[in-house]
Amino acid sequence: MVCRSTPAAAPHLLCGDLQCRAPACCGQGLHGWNRIAVNQELPRRNAIRVFAIFAFVYFLSTLSRAVTATLAPELTEAFDLSAASLGLLAGGYFVGLALMQIPLGHCLDRFGPPRVAATFLVVAIGGSVLLALAQSFWMALAGRVLLGVGLAAGLMAPLTAYRQWFAPAVQVRANAWMLMIGSLGMLVSTVPTQRLVEWQGWRTVFWIWAVLAVLALLGLLLKLPRWVVPARPARSASPRASAPEAPAQVPQQAGDMSGQPALGVGQIVRDRRFRSVVPLGFFSYGGMFAILTLWVGPWMTNVAGLDAEGSASGLLWINAAMMLAFLFIGLIGTQLARRGMTLESLVLWGTPASLLILPVVIGLGAHAGWPHWMLYCLSITPFSMLQPKLAQCFAPEVAGRVLTAFNLAVFTGTFVMQWAIGGAIDAFRLAGFGQVQAYQSAMLAFWAFNLAAYGWFLRTRVRQAAP
Repeated sequence: MVCRSTPAAAPHLLCGDLQCRAPACCGQGLHGWNRIAVNQELPRRNAIRVFAIFAFVYFLSTLSRAVTATLAPELTEAFDLSAASLGLLAGGYFVGLALMQIPLGHCLDRFGPPRVAATFLVVAIGGSVLLALAQSFWMALAGRVLLGVGLAAGLMAPLTAYRQWFAPAVQVRANAWMLMIGSLGMLVSTVPTQRLVEWQGWRTVFWIWAVLAVLALLGLLLKLPRWVVPARPARSASPRASAPEAPAQVPQQAGDMSGQPALGVGQIVRDRRFRSVVPLGFFSYGGMFAILTLWVGPWMTNVAGLDAEGSASGLLWINAAMMLAFLFIGLIGTQLARRGMTLESLVLWGTPASLLILPVVIGLGAHAGWPHWMLYCLSITPFSMLQPKLAQCFAPEVAGRVLTAFNLAVFTGTFVMQWAIGGAIDAFRLAGFGQVQAYQSAMLAFWAFNLAAYGWFLRTRVRQAAP
């Protein structure tokens, strides 16, 4: 098959580069589409299709992830939940995600994102049906865990595919746009979901989700290209998968994996650059999702005094702002990458804002509404660039393992923080604290762990800089 370069007058949709190297004629028609190899950059038309299908799956993932914040009053009433039990139920989703991250990484690298994403989505459909039928807390918890297991590949599968199919600078934009779509899913989980619950009840939410997931499954099975797994290079004892990160403006040659060792998860997690950001992924990024997908809702009802409708409206505005923030990051992320943005500089300058904003929000107590929590969540959005930058520190054929190993820290942190904050609220209430003071004390403990995680990064960063 003969390929031509995209004409200069037709910029690539994802990267906006007039000199994009994506072939213009490959993939035209079903025959060429199925023959696209793992190490080829996709042509524009097929890149749109791939992105749209993966984005729809991730939309469903974040919708199911965040819906507990809106459904918290209904779930609490249906299953007679305490704050800790509500945190456990919401966190069950992240237990499923965390349990699958390491095996998911191996599956992605061995079988490819399309097949893995489709297989996992079948499990998620079963979890949604189980939730819709749940008659007890434990049955609902099992459904949440299955949802998490089935959607474990919701973001990691496309990021692994983009690591192979998109140029390095484009990966930052694609990742940000995926998170933008994810924010749209969280947005739909607010007022639109609340309206549906008022009309048909909370169980209908999970039946409709299952139907949409079946449509997404058909897209994964019928509309994605065949993934050709590259030959495995010889294993090396070296802990570093690749040379130091190259400037983003120099595109890597697709499929050039010569001399790159195949790493195991143990070697990846022992890499200093990886270890330096894991606590931040656990407490800061994972903790932000714990707040956004659960505890913002109860804060607005139990601390700020809003009703369920007001809480859902506040969540809608927060997620709308997050969606716009990820869109903005997608627009500037490519330029930042081309100007040499490194993993260390991203964390060094992107973290302090959240550490300053969060204690102010906590201190406001009952006066802290959705605009204040929106500022906190927005301050964490630069972390969306962390995952693709981290993956670029390693060889492409282990991208799945790198991404899922870091995601394990993020999702474990989300689960632990959701449950721990709920347990801390109950404990402070038993100790005689008022409702507002109990929430404030639990959140202050959460902030302290965030501060310690940033201190760990600064410490390991100094060690990395030492000769």
